[in-house]
Amino acid sequence: MIDIILFFSIVIFSIILFRVFKYLGSPSFKRKWRVAFIVLSIIGVILGYWSSTSLEISIGDKGKVGGFPIPLVVFVDEGEGDSEVWIDFVPPTYIQLLGLLSNILIVTSVLVTLLFITGYITKRRTRLLERHSIEPAKRK
Repeated sequence: MIDIILFFSIVIFSIILFRVFKYLGSPSFKRKWRVAFIVLSIIGVILGYWSSTSLEISIGDKGKVGGFPIPLVVFVDEGEGDSEVWIDFVPPTYIQLLGLLSNILIVTSVLVTLLFITGYITKRRTRLLERHSIEPAKRK
């Protein structure tokens, strides 16, 4: 069941990345938007990989989760008193790989969606100013 959910998240976030790339690749956007897309995509891949492999989140005193936004491993402290005996619950390798890819795509999609929103607002503002024949303010 989890593999189906991970597969659909990979498909959905891949579509989001593709749509944003196509939108920013239109002739109405300058080259700097595509460069920003590539830079944010690279940053997203690095952050997604880091959050999947190195980030541990504590859940109370007796639990830890490795990986974010989709956990890849769960640790539970089953020790008595002050002794710590951490037991790990690790899914199969293919589930971990799907989770890793999904985490990378989720983080990258969030960053690129922020760029999409900025581009959409800029494009809409430019069209509104053109419609009312107002020159945009020049920056110094």
